[in-house]
Amino acid sequence: MAKLLLNYVVLFVLALSPICAQAAEKFSTGSIDFEVSDRITDFQLDRNGRPERKEGRVPDRSLFSWIPSGENHNHTESHCASDEIKRIFQSQPGNVDRQADLLQRWFNRCNTQIGDGQDGMQPLYKALTLYYPMVANKAIKSLKLEMPRGDILRGFIAMKRSSKPRPLVIVKCGIYCNADPIRSQFLFFMHLFDESPFHVITLANVSGSEYEFENASVALGGFHEGRQLYELAAAVQHPNSPYRSRISSVHVMGISLGGHGALFSALYASNNRVNFLNKRVIDSVLAYCPVVNLERSMDRLFSEGAIANLVENYTRRTLIRLSMNIPILREFFRHDYRHRSELKNAISRGATHFYSEWTRDESWPLSPLKNKKINSVDEFFELNNFNRYYQQIRVPTLVLAAQNDRFVRTNENTGLLAAQMKRSKNPNIKSLVMAYGDHCAFSEANGWRNMSILKREFILSHSPKFRSKRRVYRVPVESEFKNLNWLNRLRLSPSEPIMSYNFKFKVNRPSLRVELAVFDQYRHIDRDEDKPRCSQYKPHLADQKDCFRRYSADIPIAKFEKFGFRTPKSRLEASIFTRFANTRFSVLNKEARDVKHTSDFPAYLEFEGY
Repeated sequence: MAKLLLNYVVLFVLALSPICAQAAEKFSTGSIDFEVSDRITDFQLDRNGRPERKEGRVPDRSLFSWIPSGENHNHTESHCASDEIKRIFQSQPGNVDRQADLLQRWFNRCNTQIGDGQDGMQPLYKALTLYYPMVANKAIKSLKLEMPRGDILRGFIAMKRSSKPRPLVIVKCGIYCNADPIRSQFLFFMHLFDESPFHVITLANVSGSEYEFENASVALGGFHEGRQLYELAAAVQHPNSPYRSRISSVHVMGISLGGHGALFSALYASNNRVNFLNKRVIDSVLAYCPVVNLERSMDRLFSEGAIANLVENYTRRTLIRLSMNIPILREFFRHDYRHRSELKNAISRGATHFYSEWTRDESWPLSPLKNKKINSVDEFFELNNFNRYYQQIRVPTLVLAAQNDRFVRTNENTGLLAAQMKRSKNPNIKSLVMAYGDHCAFSEANGWRNMSILKREFILSHSPKFRSKRRVYRVPVESEFKNLNWLNRLRLSPSEPIMSYNFKFKVNRPSLRVELAVFDQYRHIDRDEDKPRCSQYKPHLADQKDCFRRYSADIPIAKFEKFGFRTPKSRLEASIFTRFANTRFSVLNKEARDVKHTSDFPAYLEFEGY
């Protein structure tokens, strides 16, 4: 037991703490050359289309940015508590078919309770104003890959310092995404690295200006990006890889256009094997607000409306600069298109020409597209329609979408796939369509803790070796709540339940603050006696400002030191610890049951470790 606890201490400290800078590391697995560096930079094109990389810096917070605490902001009934998501995954390990069915029922039942400004622009706005000083997190390093055919692909890598084997999650970001410390990268490291026990690699999109410039290409489409994901998943598990002994399983996640690549990685992993593994190369896939049908998605993006205007302006500006130095772009792209559909057609013709030459000069190596040739725009788009292949999926794959997605319309992508899967079922791939989430803003629309648990537990449920290492830890806190001063003494009654709790670490404060929100039926709305009492409302529907008493207890961090916690020394460290606690901790009573929706006195904090 002592040895187990010591191992966990080392693991937990190193998992949460920024690690020391190391020199650039280079190695080759035989198929892919890796270069890992502490130096994080921003890729930019000047007015003449020449590239420049500027040293990454910790950005200043704007007036409009926000730092997630990791908590859900809405009170719910007990059957809509976030731990229900965990119970679904833990009760159905490895069974994506059953997991998705139960999750769909849960979200259908609870979507009106868990949301935060769900149906307006607020979730998308919050996703765009998320603040995370990624450059300051020394665990995150830049990654440069030379892929098997010689193209350069960039990204980031964050490896836990512990040598204990654990899941690796490889993530593809969306359209036009470069390997820059920007918002399109933040969410992956926050949910999958800071709040979860996983290694993480993020990869730029082939539609990004950096990939296009470095490889003189007009690259586009999941059939290509899925190959990159599959080849990297194989390479990190190769006998020559220094990461092999530290990886227990490999999982893929893709967002938006990167989700298209994630789906194709599942296709390749289902139809191909490597001789140095006795299992599939990829253990599970999570496609996040994905493009499913590339042609329909491009038609929508380059149609009419405000979104089409944004896409057209960015695309035109970027291609003008790139075409100054990339011959293939000058051949297909003009600056004076009268209608945006012409711009879409030019990109389609350019990509078709690029892949036509590629598949003419060398055979496509992966089934079921082995030796496939691309000779026309129609063939290019037919190849990139994932609906044609879903029946071949053997890797557990979950497709996540929102009904109100403004960019990648669900009824033309995941909705069509779901309809096909309903008619002809494949239990290895399922969709989960939420009412809200807009374009990839699920965490902002449906609760940060909810979505952190969903991603973490999905990966854990398809990582049986690592999942078996799960341990439960409890810290006694009853005395701290009993010893509150008489003005703040914790008062509980059967008609006034605890509806939520949250946790907060602060820089240089040697304690963890735990706050309970207790329903107060005797208060009045707006504290005005002429207005209704809170007792007229159900606790989960009552006004959070006026109808709740809040009690705070400070738990000495010394109680957590054996689990690797320490007093935070920086704002980044405090925010990471806070998000970890709000997405992983629970407050329990003496019988080890959650105190939410009860009037039970707090006795323990509980969390799981690996």
